Amino acid sequence: MIQTRHTMKIMRGLFFLSALLLLIGNTSAEELSPLAAGQSAFNAGNYSLSFSLWSTLATQGNAEAQVFVGLSYDNGWGTERSARLARVWYRKAAKNDNTSGQYLLGLHYIQGSSAERAKGLMWLQRAADNGDSAAQHFIQKGKKRGWFKGIPSPRAPARKKQASQTVALAE
Repeated sequence: MIQTRHTMKIMRGLFFLSALLLLIGNTSAEELSPLAAGQSAFNAGNYSLSFSLWSTLATQGNAEAQVFVGLSYDNGWGTERSARLARVWYRKAAKNDNTSGQYLLGLHYIQGSSAERAKGLMWLQRAADNGDSAAQHFIQKGKKRGWFKGIPSPRAPARKKQASQTVALAE
């Protein structure tokens, strides 16, 4: 049920993007960025093409595409359903500081074993701290309803330094 609500949120976002694409005009998929071309293919019902386009970008490290690949595996859009592979792609996006990836990974883990639930709460908290309103709402609601009782306090993983923050001085 938790995933269904988030899937509906994603679908509303996809609808918004499709409306935006209609406003742009009759642009062919070749003229769009690969991410937008994948979205256009998805909106046209060509899930295999959208999955293929997003997979290419995802393997190149594009965090948004990684989330879309995860959603595709979660829902069987253009590929077989696989919760395990969805987690793999959500984890990649989450580690790239994508809040949707953090939120979706947290939702996957929060439904698992005790150790997984602790990971789930940690990722949900990370998404909430990074401004994800769905994660903030989920945590707020979960605390009120006692969903997190017995889960150890989350400890956020160490953030890696971004290349743009590291400056090497030439001697």
